[in-house]
Amino acid sequence: LFYDSTNRDFKYQFPALSSASWATQTSLNTGRFQGGGAGPVSSALVFGGEYSGTPSQSANTESFNGGAWSEVADLNTARNKLPGTGSSNTNALAFGGDAAGDNGRTDTESWNGSSWTEVNDLNEGRSAVAGTGKLTSALAAGGDSPPGTNVTSTELWDGTNWTETANLNTARRNSAASGDSTTSSLYFGGYTTTYVANTESWDGSSWTEVSDLNSARGYIGGSGSQTSAIAISGEPSPRNYVETWDGSSWTEVTEINTARAQGGSSSFGSKSFALYFGGEPPSSLANTEFWNGSSWTEVNDLSTGRSNLDGSGSAASALAVSGGPPTPQTVLTEEFDAPASLSTVTVS
Repeated sequence: LFYDSTNRDFKYQFPALSSASWATQTSLNTGRFQGGGAGPVSSALVFGGEYSGTPSQSANTESFNGGAWSEVADLNTARNKLPGTGSSNTNALAFGGDAAGDNGRTDTESWNGSSWTEVNDLNEGRSAVAGTGKLTSALAAGGDSPPGTNVTSTELWDGTNWTETANLNTARRNSAASGDSTTSSLYFGGYTTTYVANTESWDGSSWTEVSDLNSARGYIGGSGSQTSAIAISGEPSPRNYVETWDGSSWTEVTEINTARAQGGSSSFGSKSFALYFGGEPPSSLANTEFWNGSSWTEVNDLSTGRSNLDGSGSAASALAVSGGPPTPQTVLTEEFDAPASLSTVTVS
């Protein structure tokens, strides 16, 4: 990453994509989907999720060191549909989610690199919640509280307690969020009784309704910041819309080449630099596409098609973990690396 003083833009040098490819890494020890995750490509953590056992919710936690997954201490409460925040495989926060026979949990657990500790609960139990931040400073917004009630409440985590703060203007679940702090986040799309286009901006104390997405949808592949974000695909059909956010409005841009939803995306992206992989329907797909700020390029596919997978990293170095349909595909891990020759894109 460097600053172009002539054009007054940040630019990122990344490998040319002609020979970019996925490499199969050591598989997870326990296959699952709809779990939580934290950390970058070289230091990742995956926890919880759903698998084909009984009960279907998992407490398993696995740590990735860039070359192999290791089973580490389980969550205290097995659950799926939970968000995760954290910067590496040595610090993470897991909160909310669904457990067997008890949906919309309040449980919060803190990870120190070797064990999970139960800490103070959310004030309102929920799953399908959008979360941003880190171990000591996180935000939980919206979600689904039993029996299927959409949530408006927002809570802030200070490292010790959750505090209820200003509510979302529109209650919804399965939304996308961008931003990495409790003082600047963007919350967009989602589902009420139908898919919605609402976008709200968080300034640390209140939500402000800003310009809506051009196309209402949920299950969006989203990443970026409060001022530079991308919304990729989503439900319902046609599942190929892409929009970018410049801090004030959404702009429809070039559609992805293969329409699909519930794929994985690079967690460190922006409106000019992103990767989208996997997804469905009609079946679990392996397609991978790269966004350079103006167009999508199809690059080498995942080795195994899947949906509902976890994604992390950047558009030049990403990790695809687990996903459905059920085992054995849910154990698979693949790492995306581009080659050494460089080209440049503007990151704004």
